Amino acid sequence: MRAEQLAARTAARGPRACKPSSRTVAREDDIERVTRELRLRYLEGLPALVRALADDVARASAALATDTLEAAHRKAHRIAGTAGCHGLDHVSACAAALEVALERARDAGVGPGDGGAELRDVCAPILASLDAEIARLGAPNGAPE
Repeated sequence: MRAEQLAARTAARGPRACKPSSRTVAREDDIERVTRELRLRYLEGLPALVRALADDVARASAALATDTLEAAHRKAHRIAGTAGCHGLDHVSACAAALEVALERARDAGVGPGDGGAELRDVCAPILASLDAEIARLGAPNGAPE
């Protein structure tokens, strides 16, 4: 059958309502269930991720070593992206703000004694906001039971 004939037949029938099959509905339910489970699993581990990030920020503020700044920057970047994927917008925004602050410190090439306090002052309220949001979400503390 030629393309023109197929197009004419399809147009002649008019639009038809598309009813999802039971398999499609079941698949969508599975996707929603798995998405919820992944979000919960992420929330369970989030406090530990944020603690590790806060530790790296503290070490970076004290020593301002490039590798420590890089490690903290990578963690902030991962948290910002993954939290955003899970719809945790405030967590994502806080982590993105930390990422920018760490990036600026790294790019400015600040050394020990000439920027650690500033980095700490910039990061402390962001980390506090992140902790408050995790508490608001009711995320477990990540401690082993």
